[in-house]
Amino acid sequence: MFDWGIIDCWEEGSEGNEEDMAPPGSSGGGGEGGEEGEEEDETEEDIAFSLTCNGYASRGDMVRCAVDREGGPDIAEEEIGYDWSGSGSNTLEGSGTGSSWWSGRATSTVTISVSVDAPGQDEVSLSETITVGSRGGWALEPFFALERFANLGGSSEVVYGSFTHTTDDPTVTSGSGPWEGEYIADDPPGVDGDIRVHSDLSSNGRRYSDANTACTKMGSILRADLYDVNRRCGTTAGFNSLYSIVSAHEAKHMESGNDCINSNTTGGVMAQLEAMTGSSRRDLEARVRGRWMWYYSTYLRDAITSRISSSATTSQVYTYRQYGTDEWTLGYVSIAGHSNGTWGC
Repeated sequence: MFDWGIIDCWEEGSEGNEEDMAPPGSSGGGGEGGEEGEEEDETEEDIAFSLTCNGYASRGDMVRCAVDREGGPDIAEEEIGYDWSGSGSNTLEGSGTGSSWWSGRATSTVTISVSVDAPGQDEVSLSETITVGSRGGWALEPFFALERFANLGGSSEVVYGSFTHTTDDPTVTSGSGPWEGEYIADDPPGVDGDIRVHSDLSSNGRRYSDANTACTKMGSILRADLYDVNRRCGTTAGFNSLYSIVSAHEAKHMESGNDCINSNTTGGVMAQLEAMTGSSRRDLEARVRGRWMWYYSTYLRDAITSRISSSATTSQVYTYRQYGTDEWTLGYVSIAGHSNGTWGC
């Protein structure tokens, strides 16, 4: 009786308690089922995209933005879509697709945006602002006129010297890439000068007739230039002073013009021209040229004319046709000053 009671109790307690019956160290789940519950999650991370651009550029610079990638699945570049756009203070028309980079000629500050669409991943939007500033050295270059001899005309009096000049309007160019549709002034305006001294004042000038009438030292020489006549007649100092006075006078016109060009007035106008932008080439060309011509007619032209109040007079010198007469004359030559114009700006 006692032995059977022990057996009955064991059997009754064993129902639904197999885990309690498992040998020490064995798994309650047993078999392959326990191993399947411990498999690791092997899902791959997405590609990390980032946008890199020039943070700062000078107007007119070529600028490049590029999307970089790191990690994630090995997706071919041609399978990834890129949609670019640019937005700024002006109406920009630039947009680009299909490439991981975008470049163009900068005109003004702009925010570059790109949407990146890779297979199996959420679309990514990236943006970066490029600050565009003024161009260093964008300025009106001073005159650098070279002196040359020329056969200058004259009516009642001989014109012994002149300072002539020309101007070049600033040009306009288009932005590109993110700046497509916006225009800027390209090259700054320019000036060019020319100092001309009458060829009679060279050591090999035009030869005039009746040279023997200038002074007895000419003897029977019938034709000679001013240099030779003054050399033979002993008035070389007068000839040299005439050349020096004429040369210095014309150089003052260039000096006054350069004084204006190097002034703050000119610097301010050049800064305005450099910063001008527009959505129409024709409109910007008109505005840029209008501002340049206003500056030229208001300041630079009068500075080139230059107020030179003092006159200068040579020592005695032999000249030909000094006062409209075809003859040799010994006397003093005065180079008059100017009451019009201004000195500098």
